Amino acid sequence: MASAQKKLEEPAARDRLVLEQFLPYRLSILSNRVSRAIAARYAKAFDLTIPEWRIIAVLGRSPGLSAKDIAEATEMDKVAVSRAVARLSAAGRITGKSRSGRRAPPEAGFNARRRSRARAHRADRT
Repeated sequence: MASAQKKLEEPAARDRLVLEQFLPYRLSILSNRVSRAIAARYAKAFDLTIPEWRIIAVLGRSPGLSAKDIAEATEMDKVAVSRAVARLSAAGRITGKSRSGRRAPPEAGFNARRRSRARAHRADRT
């Protein structure tokens, strides 16, 4: 009886999860490696962190998004977005405006100087 109980408690070897072979895990690792590689390049060239370059990429495609919209578009934590938006705004890399006097997240966008640098960067890549 004890051996039957033990067999019920222990999953068979074929039923055990092998993390290194689990596709979602492998994709997560790959995604992190790609992000770190891009971040290293952008940190050197533009002094940007991973959350900052993700935000700038999203705003380059869709200017005027709120911090909430940015969090949804990047799948980033709202706190991480808020902190990165604050750093980018303090550095003058993005500008923000509150919407209709409400206590809502500001809409964010590139300032004119940064917009021209982004265009120049895109031109350099071609």
